[in-house]
Amino acid sequence: MRRLFGANLERLKKNKVFYACLIVSVFYCVLVCVSIWRDTIRFDVTMSVDDALFNFMVSIGLIISLFCSLFVGTEYSDGTIRNKIVVGHVRYQIYLSYFLICTLMGAVLYVFCLLAGFVLGIPLLGGVETELPYLLCLLLDALLVCIVYGAIFNLIAVLSSNKAHTAVLCILAALVLMVIGIYLYQTLQQPETISQLVGTGEDMEISIEGADGMDFALETVKNPHYVSGLRREIYQFFLDFLPSGQVMQIGSRTALHPYLMGVYSMIIIVVSNLAGMFFFEKKDIK
Repeated sequence: MRRLFGANLERLKKNKVFYACLIVSVFYCVLVCVSIWRDTIRFDVTMSVDDALFNFMVSIGLIISLFCSLFVGTEYSDGTIRNKIVVGHVRYQIYLSYFLICTLMGAVLYVFCLLAGFVLGIPLLGGVETELPYLLCLLLDALLVCIVYGAIFNLIAVLSSNKAHTAVLCILAALVLMVIGIYLYQTLQQPETISQLVGTGEDMEISIEGADGMDFALETVKNPHYVSGLRREIYQFFLDFLPSGQVMQIGSRTALHPYLMGVYSMIIIVVSNLAGMFFFEKKDIK
């Protein structure tokens, strides 16, 4: 196991995709910090480094999917996985060695992006305002999300023998998860009531003189897009459970169940690895 991981680590040190992903991610964090700082000057508003700290998490699933698909996919196209089995390496150890390297890549990406946010964000935007226990919980949740993505995309990459198919499947899975996460988050962010202009009546409190002499009023009504009851509980569960849903809550610092999110992440990590090792043992390596 140690030899397998060491070999993968040597590959990682020379992997151009890894460095490209790292540079793009850090550069994105720098752009976010500068953009938010410019907005504070342009619109004369006060913001903190908290507003820029987790922005990179929205795209980290896509970046990890790209790396995992290319890194593990190359092992198949070069015949390396077959050779490792021929020389006597156990399949579950091969699988876990890829999981560990995907996890390490995600963790390095995460740490560098956080450092970029702190190093540049604090001088430009000021110190952290989020309460420390909640912030620490979000930091841990975000790290676990990176590991979850590594586990999911490693599962896909190891079970798919074709490099091109692996890349398509991983990126497609990342995009689908992202879309679902955004939909769930935006749906649950809908307010319960909204204000709308209607014709004046007995219950109106605010009247506005229309251009044609008609009177209008601002009335508070129930939002037809607001989700309530059992449906809201189901949406919230999937928002907490899916890594993309967690990303949306971490990025906006609106997580309702930060501790539960961490538990869900660990469940996905364990289940993904167990399923991956089980099916990899049965896979016919040509």
